[in-house]
Amino acid sequence: MTHAIRFKNLVIYRFTQPFELTGEQLEEQLQQKTFRACGSQDVSTYGWVPALGKTATALVHEVNGCLLVCAAKEEKLLPASVITDALEEKIDAIEQEQDRTVFSKERRALKDDIIMELLPKAFTKTVFTRAYVDQRNGWLIVNASSFNQAEQLTSCLRECLGSLPIINPPLTNAPVSYTHLTLPTKRIV
Repeated sequence: MTHAIRFKNLVIYRFTQPFELTGEQLEEQLQQKTFRACGSQDVSTYGWVPALGKTATALVHEVNGCLLVCAAKEEKLLPASVITDALEEKIDAIEQEQDRTVFSKERRALKDDIIMELLPKAFTKTVFTRAYVDQRNGWLIVNASSFNQAEQLTSCLRECLGSLPIINPPLTNAPVSYTHLTLPTKRIV
C-alpha cells in the first residue's frame, strides 16, 4: 500500500543554474550526512532519512523528473523551568553548606553542569522536513512550516553538494495571486 506524501506549507526556491544530478548521484552525496539519533550529550542532530519513510531505504525517490528527499531533526527537550529549579536547588545547597554567595560566573558553570546531567534523561522530539527538486522547471520545493526550517534543510543540502545555487523568487504580490506558478501536479508517492 502506498501513502501519498502531502506538502502543506511550501517554501519555494528557484534554481539559478540547472540541477543536473541524477537520483543516484544525489543519493551518494546525501550519504555524507545521514541522520543519527541524539547521543546522551547531544542537544540535537540533523541528517537525511529515507524519502518515503521508515519502511524504505533510499534517501532519494525519483519520479517524473522530481527528486524527493527528507531530512530529520531530533532535539532533546529540556524545559527551562526544570533547569532553573535544579539550578536554584544546587545554589541553595552550596550557599547553605559553604556559607557563601554564588556569583554569576559560577552560576553559569553550574547551569552548564546541570544541562549535561539532565540531557541523557531528556525526552526527544523528531521533526521531518521533506523537499523535492523539480529538475524540469528549476524549482526546489520545501515542505516547512517556517523559513528557518526550510533554511536548515537547504543548508544541509548545500553542505552535502558543495553548493546550492538557489534564490527565493521575487514576489511583488501576495502568493495566492501567483496562479501562473506551475508546480508539478503529479502525486509523489
